[in-house]
Amino acid sequence: MRLTRAQLNEYIVGLGKKLWSIGADLRPGPPVLAHDVRRRVVDLRLMGLLPGTGATRPAELTVRERWVIAEGEWLRVGYLYELDDFEANRRRAWHWHDTEDFVRRLQVVVHEHCEEVLGAPTCGHYAGVPVENGYTGIDLLLAAWIAEDEPLGCDRLVCLDGRG
Repeated sequence: MRLTRAQLNEYIVGLGKKLWSIGADLRPGPPVLAHDVRRRVVDLRLMGLLPGTGATRPAELTVRERWVIAEGEWLRVGYLYELDDFEANRRRAWHWHDTEDFVRRLQVVVHEHCEEVLGAPTCGHYAGVPVENGYTGIDLLLAAWIAEDEPLGCDRLVCLDGRG
């Protein structure tokens, strides 16, 4: 995914609006954690608390992306889209990070996390496919969140642990 600086700014605002439009209570703080002009890096982080019953800690939806400048455009080089659903006691996530480590150990660049019971994964890393953008990432997380009466389907995913 490549964007101009203006498009990147619009994209970041759009992700925040999407979270707000679904009723997420956005965590305070700037959406851009670091903008290192010298290294030409932008680290994006948005976190929203999703509406719940109020009986326990609300679900947390996190969107993190890393962008670097390449040939005059901003290029997304990593992401983390994660749902920690404390009320339903489960987790779902799509990650692209620590690329060199994952290629060396697991021969993949992207992976997923899936916990039918929060904190008790049956597999540490599942095979994944690249997530097109943050909007798709949010949609994937919302689908997992609203299906709280159904299993996440972790047993249908391909476990990467033990490979390589």
